[in-house]
Amino acid sequence: MKKVVYYRTSDGKYPYWKWHDKLDNSISVKIDTRIDRLEEGNYGDFKRIDNELSELRFKIGKGYRVYFTEFDDYIVIILAGGDKSTQQKDIIRACEYIKDIQERYKNG
Repeated sequence: MKKVVYYRTSDGKYPYWKWHDKLDNSISVKIDTRIDRLEEGNYGDFKRIDNELSELRFKIGKGYRVYFTEFDDYIVIILAGGDKSTQQKDIIRACEYIKDIQERYKNG
């Protein structure tokens, strides 16, 4: 079993929840259900972007994505970028979050 945790910036903000809270309830419920399945190892439709970053893909609405990385025994949700129209920008931001996680973990 994996544990799902949500990335928090050094100033205490949660980028995923900021995005999630703006979603229509019917969409957010589907995304929440899918994230719950991650703990059981059921990734569903996902794609590895590189060695560290992956995305959960949703064929609902505008083509939503949730970006995550596996770090030790956790799956860390780092960003939900919304839809295909912001995908490249969201991938860049998610990679920045991964670097931040690695730096903070390395420094304790």
